[in-house]
Amino acid sequence: MARQRTSPMEEMILVATKLPWWACLLLALVSYAVLHVMAMRPVMPATVVPGQMGDAVARGLITTLAMFGQYVMPFAFALAALLSAVNEYRNKKSGTFVPNHLDVAPPSRKRVSTEASVPMPTSGNSGKMNRDFDHMLPGGEEELAIENPQPVPLPQQWGMSVIQMMEWKRFEIVTREFLKMTGYDAHETKVGADGGVDIRVTKPSNDTFQGIVQCKAWNSYRVGVKPVRELYGVMAAEKATAGMVITSGTFTAEAEEFAKGKVKLISGVNFLELIRKLPPEKQQRLLDIALEGDYQTPTCPQCDLKMTLRENKSGKNPGSKFWGCVRYPHCRQTLVYTGNGSRVRLPS
Repeated sequence: MARQRTSPMEEMILVATKLPWWACLLLALVSYAVLHVMAMRPVMPATVVPGQMGDAVARGLITTLAMFGQYVMPFAFALAALLSAVNEYRNKKSGTFVPNHLDVAPPSRKRVSTEASVPMPTSGNSGKMNRDFDHMLPGGEEELAIENPQPVPLPQQWGMSVIQMMEWKRFEIVTREFLKMTGYDAHETKVGADGGVDIRVTKPSNDTFQGIVQCKAWNSYRVGVKPVRELYGVMAAEKATAGMVITSGTFTAEAEEFAKGKVKLISGVNFLELIRKLPPEKQQRLLDIALEGDYQTPTCPQCDLKMTLRENKSGKNPGSKFWGCVRYPHCRQTLVYTGNGSRVRLPS
């Protein structure tokens, strides 16, 4: 998905907002101290040795830039610290981040049963390279108001409706926590470009095991061979011993054929079956994580903030809806709105 270019200063602030707020403040102090020392030097030396005029001019230019930079850079990092703190507060409030106290019993909530327990088929796409993963399985726009006058009762147990209602970021979090519950060390990659890897997996009992996982919260689309082939390429480049693509939907026949012996494929139905194999208390903990806060509104892949529903007022498709970043125009990231709640297709 193409993004409009931003200035180098905006890019620097956006990158800095990915850091903790205190780290941004530290960078502000360090940048001021360093640039202030450089700015205190004379712009031009009193005497210039013949043949060294170029060096003197370069030194003077650096000193001049430092005179301005000693105020601009700390201000930029201070602004990034403020945005980082706001992002952290909003994400915690909306439930984007999983709390650390997972062993504490979650608050009780009213749920209704929406799915009956039915037997699910298992995935057959496991090869020699992925046997370790097999063992882990016991234009102009207008902002719209999303009407939701009646609170929807939360599901009482795991079902396909839960898996398909989760937005892409929550789907990644649930996948990560599921891997942890099955004995793996799993860590999400940073927001933004990740080389096609969403979660990196290691095994405490096996120092040589290096797994990579890509999550696709797609319901209206079948995952094709392209993302599977790309993940396999990343596996080779990083010398990963196992790879897995997990989706809330299904895979095309071409993707399944290519993955044989190379990449483990887990469909939404397969994932539900694996979750139901967990002990009841772990299923409940995972369900609480899945349904905590706003679990349906998609998250901006660039800013890690909840997006807002907007409507095109002009362009090729006037009247069509799409998800836009709340930081527009600083961030122009958009996601497709399919008309089915939070279901979107992230660019592969």
